[in-house]
Amino acid sequence: MEIRRNLIASTRTLALPLAQAVEKLYEIGFTRIDVNYANLERSGVDDPSVLTHFRGALLTAAKIGAEPVTLHAPWEDYFLLPLGRGIDHAVAEAKLLVEMAYSYGVEVVVFHPFSAKHVGSHRVEWLNKRFFALLAEYSEREGLSVVAVENAARGQPWRSLEKLVE
Repeated sequence: MEIRRNLIASTRTLALPLAQAVEKLYEIGFTRIDVNYANLERSGVDDPSVLTHFRGALLTAAKIGAEPVTLHAPWEDYFLLPLGRGIDHAVAEAKLLVEMAYSYGVEVVVFHPFSAKHVGSHRVEWLNKRFFALLAEYSEREGLSVVAVENAARGQPWRSLEKLVE
């Protein structure tokens, strides 16, 4: 079916391990694929193994001819441990993911903002601005994948574009 070639199907829609979900989507006719962290979360993959599983799924896509056009990064919890060592450590972890994604042809890497619940209401705005500014600047400077932020409208600074660009 021709329409499947124009749609981006997400691995999230299948309750399968990540690489198997990529294979299944391709098998049923989808060539453009969103490689989604939700599959790793559902499969119980531990944080130290996340990059390995993403790489495996991206390798699978390359082998079968699928196009992994987007990659949904781990949720904010994944970045909290490196964040405890400083923002540069959390950004470094995100950079590894963006670099790897780009090396497999991923056009957009989607991240989720930190919430006040996890980082504190007085720190959340500064932290999100700083984290995503550093990551986006790096990605742009190096010519890597686009860094996107989703599910952000619920909290500051994302509710106001004016506030975001201050």
